[in-house]
Amino acid sequence: SGVMLLSPDEKMKLITTKDGLASNNILNTYIDANNRIWVATSGGLSVVINEKVYTLSTKEGFPEDSPIDLIEDDLGVFWISTY
Repeated sequence: SGVMLLSPDEKMKLITTKDGLASNNILNTYIDANNRIWVATSGGLSVVINEKVYTLSTKEGFPEDSPIDLIEDDLGVFWISTY
């Protein structure tokens, strides 16, 4: 049903497609070296920066709408697996 953010002061916020998430079906999450939250969904890849959602899908030119996992290497390059 989305991804839940829980802040240090225990405030909770559910982020969903209404906020711009690619899909509410979450496959994986990842926090990068810049503390951005990447959310792999069945509808594309979203990134949450300061509670604002940006989405990459085939509509934006992303090659796949089903990223499964992602990692960041030592050079800051993201490796994204899809199915």
